[in-house]
Amino acid sequence: MHAEPHHAARRLAAALGALAGMTTGAVRVLQVAGALSAGARIATIGACASGPIAGLVASALSAALLEGAAGCTLGARFGEAIDRAILLRCRCLSCGHTFNASDPPQH
Repeated sequence: MHAEPHHAARRLAAALGALAGMTTGAVRVLQVAGALSAGARIATIGACASGPIAGLVASALSAALLEGAAGCTLGARFGEAIDRAILLRCRCLSCGHTFNASDPPQH
């Protein structure tokens, strides 16, 4: 019988880690931008309409991608530990049946 680990927790934790990292990265950049006074923001936007906004968007996207990748990696490692230590789920390559690794084979 050929089987492989199912990795359910790793996939879920990686997705949640990526989402959390992306959100944190973007919010952090927007909080820094929000620290400017309203008058300074209006004057800056009035002086050059696309420059500051494009820079802010680019910074937010860059931070979201970098922190999303870090969160995904950390989440995948955490989920893999859960898969290995707690769930022990495997999937049969022949029929797709999932089973606990400690269960005896059924076919």
